[in-house]
Amino acid sequence: MYDIVHVDEKWFYEDVDKHSHYAVEGEEAPPRRRRSKRFIPKTMFLAAVAKPRYDYHTKYMFDGKIGIWPFTVDSVAQRSSVNRLKGDPITKNIESIDRNVYKDYLIGKVIPAIKAKWPRGEKWKLTKGSRGIAQLVNAVASAYNDIRIETLENVFLSLQAIMMCALACNGGNEYKLPHYNKARLRREHKLPKSLPCAKDLYDRAAKEVNWPFLDS
Repeated sequence: MYDIVHVDEKWFYEDVDKHSHYAVEGEEAPPRRRRSKRFIPKTMFLAAVAKPRYDYHTKYMFDGKIGIWPFTVDSVAQRSSVNRLKGDPITKNIESIDRNVYKDYLIGKVIPAIKAKWPRGEKWKLTKGSRGIAQLVNAVASAYNDIRIETLENVFLSLQAIMMCALACNGGNEYKLPHYNKARLRREHKLPKSLPCAKDLYDRAAKEVNWPFLDS
């Protein structure tokens, strides 16, 4: 269910067909200017929702709300009335909601809203289905070709940082994974090509394993 967006239409009425009023003795109920409930204006809305989920990268809870759009058009009043003057902006319902109108809403409103909710960068890793060895080989080759150079730069910087942590622990794994905010450093053009290793750390690790090229 995490890869599905549900789209549905909803009707909302401008008013309800029945009203309840509390009045004291002798007080008249307020008049209603409706001939019948068939004359109560209603507007159709198109709503899109997805299953809520937690984004572990941004530490943000996605509420699942993609958007809701009314099937209306904005225009101007053609003549003056007791409610508005000629030329005032008004909102009107679309007279006929057919397949073309629905398609325009999907392409022009729903799909852009879904894309706007997508995580940036590689926080959302798409998977490719495969049937059989041939499709699996093609899927892996395609994913390999799609790897960006920034991804490999991050991998090798993380590898250097983890190697230094392992040296500090004498080859153990009792360390916390380091974080260098590589995305921010890249935006600021401060991302290093490699991480320097402290000389005393290198010397101590080389001595621990009897490295033959230890500086005298």
